[in-house]
Amino acid sequence: MVHTYKHSVNISRVIAGKIEIIKGIAADNHIHIKPEIQENMYIKIASPALDRILDIILDNAVTYNIPKGIIHISLKGNVKTVILVIRNTGPGIPKEKIEHIFTSRKKSTSTKKSMDKGLPWVKSIIDNISGNITITSTINRETTVTITFMRTKQKKQYRFIE
Repeated sequence: MVHTYKHSVNISRVIAGKIEIIKGIAADNHIHIKPEIQENMYIKIASPALDRILDIILDNAVTYNIPKGIIHISLKGNVKTVILVIRNTGPGIPKEKIEHIFTSRKKSTSTKKSMDKGLPWVKSIIDNISGNITITSTINRETTVTITFMRTKQKKQYRFIE
């Protein structure tokens, strides 16, 4: 079932806030964050769901990185979509594990800790809002998570006249 949400969320601002939060954790591990965030990108999603999605994906990017690694965070949009790409330098994920990474733990043959990090839940939410999520990885090089959201128009701004 696809959910339609009444409220638009400025994903650009939410991601900028999340980056500020994870900078400290990343710095403790000498991980550098390189953001490239296009401003004023709006999507329709429940704010708590977006917060949780970003928490899971960004936590994985830090957890499964290498000391002195890099996390690239890109948010770009066009007329119809907003694309979020989070790429980290890390050990990578074997191809056979990627095939099961969005499967709930009970059904998965994967023992990768990311299964406990909520990736099946993330996939379910993204599917419910007609989005798309993919993960690609190169062993001993990097892992890239790409999420495509449907773009919506900016919220109407109301002015109050005194």
